Amino acid sequence: MTESENIFNPIDGSLEARVEAYKRVHEAWLNAEASLKYLENDEWADTLGDREEVKKALDISINSLNIAANSFSKEDISEARERKLLSDDEAIELVHTKRKQEQKSSLRSERQDSDYSEFSRKQ
Repeated sequence: MTESENIFNPIDGSLEARVEAYKRVHEAWLNAEASLKYLENDEWADTLGDREEVKKALDISINSLNIAANSFSKEDISEARERKLLSDDEAIELVHTKRKQEQKSSLRSERQDSDYSEFSRKQ
């Protein structure tokens, strides 16, 4: 899956638009998670599609959630809470998503540095 496969599409760069788009993406992620769980139920399996389709929807929603989270600074999140654009729970969830993404990015960077060092020594 490419990074371009996402559903985070705020109408403009304003805080309000990004918050609304984030909420839509978060809802899509919750729905995709629930759909994956309901695939085991025969009554829902035909309605939801096959496992591959649901998994792809989940992957796109996770990618979108990460892109959405990265569109906010700490200051943006604080302002959104102050202006009541985000509830406390939504802000906490957004911060957790942002931190997870930063940790993954840091680990990826460390691996690349390690791979480069290993490659340099072999030269």
